[in-house]
Amino acid sequence: MSQLTAPTFDAFLRDLFVPLCAGGTLCLPPARKLPLDQMLEWLGSSGVTLVHCVPSLLRALLSFDQLQAADVARLAALRTICLSGEVLLPATVRQFREVFGDGVELVNFYGASETTMIRCHHRIVAADVERGYIPIGKPIAATQMIVLDADGVACPVGTPGEIYVRSAFFTLGYYRDAALSAQVFVPNPLRPGADEVVYRSGDMGVLLADGNLRFLGRRDGQVKVNGVRIEVGEIENALLSHPEIAEAAVVARSAEDGSTSLHAYVVARGELPPDLRQFLAVRMVQAALPHSIAGLDALPMTSSGKVDRKALGARKDVDAPSTTAYAAPVTATQEALAGLYAEVLGRERVGIHDDFFALGGHSLRALMVLARIRKAFNVELVLRMLFETPTVAGLAAQIDTIQAAQGDEGQLDLDDLLAGALDELADITKTEG
Repeated sequence: MSQLTAPTFDAFLRDLFVPLCAGGTLCLPPARKLPLDQMLEWLGSSGVTLVHCVPSLLRALLSFDQLQAADVARLAALRTICLSGEVLLPATVRQFREVFGDGVELVNFYGASETTMIRCHHRIVAADVERGYIPIGKPIAATQMIVLDADGVACPVGTPGEIYVRSAFFTLGYYRDAALSAQVFVPNPLRPGADEVVYRSGDMGVLLADGNLRFLGRRDGQVKVNGVRIEVGEIENALLSHPEIAEAAVVARSAEDGSTSLHAYVVARGELPPDLRQFLAVRMVQAALPHSIAGLDALPMTSSGKVDRKALGARKDVDAPSTTAYAAPVTATQEALAGLYAEVLGRERVGIHDDFFALGGHSLRALMVLARIRKAFNVELVLRMLFETPTVAGLAAQIDTIQAAQGDEGQLDLDDLLAGALDELADITKTEG
């Protein structure tokens, strides 16, 4: 078994003692952090059969050129990879199966330090590739996973709630913090007066019809953008489904006006694809499209090997000026539209090749632009048009085309316009309720 975990991370205990207690061999890498090529070489030469790591490391290994080139023979001894610490995305599973097929088993773990680590597991099967998420699985022995609503009532199958853990295996609480211990080690709401304690995880989940549990994110970390509940993991998964993207992370930031914006950071296999926004626009609701998409050489990592989202959230490059060279409007439509962009975005000028969203636009500002376009050009545009063609040049061409059609036919087809408006309304008003 590999030992890839920092001693300050709770999983170190499992990686250290499980193989020793089971009569296995503990394999220690020659250095704390190995380059990917050396990591693969060490895993192979050590004859490691079981790897435990975070999904971020697996994604990095899967994206490594030599591994992608089917140089998997060096890992002939490998039988199982166990993942924990982060959400496992379907895109990672899909890539894993393309490389390893059924030759190596992949297991998704779920648990917390407070419950002496892993309490749930799910063995990945071929059908999981087609899911929009990967379950965290079913509880292990002597454990029950309970999903409760805000009133402490058990949620029916398919209804989201907070995950509580019922088990005989808990820690003794937080060191010298009785108040915090009392907040998470609470009396079992389903057995009042039974003198039984359960662990309140703070994680949201939903019990599936097949008995598996799906993780939905942190109770205190739900992201809402313009009233729409957003799962950043779904955006990351969509980005990773692009063939040129190796790694992706999305963070949320709050502005002084109370608005929330999403910012994506990606590691590309080569040059950063120019079509990422359009790629996402046909896969996500408008509110889930990131305010910015930046390319990095590598995502920052914590000492435990997870993506350092705090470091990404603190980056100062999110409001950097557009790198697109200014190009002045050529046509009357472009000139008027550039003025509308500048007015809504609070900018002195906007070039015809500047991206509305890269300059600070979001779905609410997009609606403001559409209202001004309706008044200025007597043209009805649906929101998706702006997401798919966010530049002045692109949208001006759309406006000219529609005006020409109105001139030929007198007016737009009312049925088509109404259908588009209803589609937009369905996207914009998707909320928790």
